[in-house]
Amino acid sequence: MSFTELMKTIDAPSGRLAFQLSKLSSLLEKTEEKYRLSSLGHGALEIFDAAETLLCSPDEHEYRTGIIVRKANSDDAQAIAEVTWSWVEKWYKNKLGKIVEASLEELTSDEIEAQAGGYSIPENLRTGIRDAPIRKEALYVVTVKGMLVGFIDFPFGCIEEPKSWGRRLFGLINIHKEYTNVDVALTLLQRAKEAALGLHAEYVEILPLVQSSKLLKSIESALDKFIGTRKIDYSYLRARVDEISTDYDATVQKGTEDTLLFQRLMRNRPITWANQFSHSAREDYKVEPEKGHMLITVNGKTCALTFYDEFIPNEASLELHSESEDWANKYFIQEATKAGTEIARKQGYTKIEIIVEKAYEPWFKELGFKKWEPQTEYEQLTSKSHEGHFWEKGPNYLLEVQRSTL
Repeated sequence: MSFTELMKTIDAPSGRLAFQLSKLSSLLEKTEEKYRLSSLGHGALEIFDAAETLLCSPDEHEYRTGIIVRKANSDDAQAIAEVTWSWVEKWYKNKLGKIVEASLEELTSDEIEAQAGGYSIPENLRTGIRDAPIRKEALYVVTVKGMLVGFIDFPFGCIEEPKSWGRRLFGLINIHKEYTNVDVALTLLQRAKEAALGLHAEYVEILPLVQSSKLLKSIESALDKFIGTRKIDYSYLRARVDEISTDYDATVQKGTEDTLLFQRLMRNRPITWANQFSHSAREDYKVEPEKGHMLITVNGKTCALTFYDEFIPNEASLELHSESEDWANKYFIQEATKAGTEIARKQGYTKIEIIVEKAYEPWFKELGFKKWEPQTEYEQLTSKSHEGHFWEKGPNYLLEVQRSTL
């Protein structure tokens, strides 16, 4: 527009408009007495657009014809749960000591969650959506022609990681089984990228809630539209504690003996990853030695070790946290793991699980860890009904925010 056209459009006095245009000179260029955005101005507009998408209320944006992303509200709880339920082919219940097929209506909330995950209980979702602002959490839903068909949740905000990972925004993603297509996935990923831009994150880390090839394929096809993405595969391993050698070259001390070191190590990205809702993802890294949190030292190098119970009786989940450069030291990792397994044995656990990036899988197999397989009748049935057990981990996808463009 010309100066006169701008002045009339925004209804501003000529002096004020001239002052503002001078302040915006780096974002503008003038041709034939008309103003337009410069290349830097277009970049600034994209940033403002991302910020508006992230912060405006109601937070709603139509990315593609008929496909809208908006912030979730408590009325969405039932539909979000149904997105998760869509992946469960059959439901099971324990009746008089026998595992039998059942209807959804026959199940308790705990039984539903055990077979479909934490996003399958509407009552929990309503509470979570209501309390999300307090936890700085954001849950967004995607609708197609008004029907809720998927969601992406940012449960922790941004997490500061070592240099190799950088500042990242972690997101959980799920799409209804009947709507797993590239456009829906692309819309959610674009929303994730814009949220990360608004929070000055370097990466978005995406974890699909369902390990179905149908869902993963749609996400991976959508990620092909972005520059700077990579897939990280994990292996889910388990061992009986009496199968792991007790002969280790490590010094073990309670975490409380050096609280600051313990907390600093726990802030590092572990190669073992048991649950994103575990201690390694919390802002407040309290040391609780009675739960088995330890410091393990091998040849002068120290890592933090944490235990917690998850889903399987008598089984501990083990996480190792160390300085980034120490993960390349096979001997260090193996000795720390052996020491941790021995601690688990002394605390009364019979089994131990560990989740590692696939590159490190051979190291743990040498110690006696094996691929996870359902062991009880209930596990066997539910893992078959659900396309990939809901607590089976990986892959994760890293989207590099600053370089990525559609």
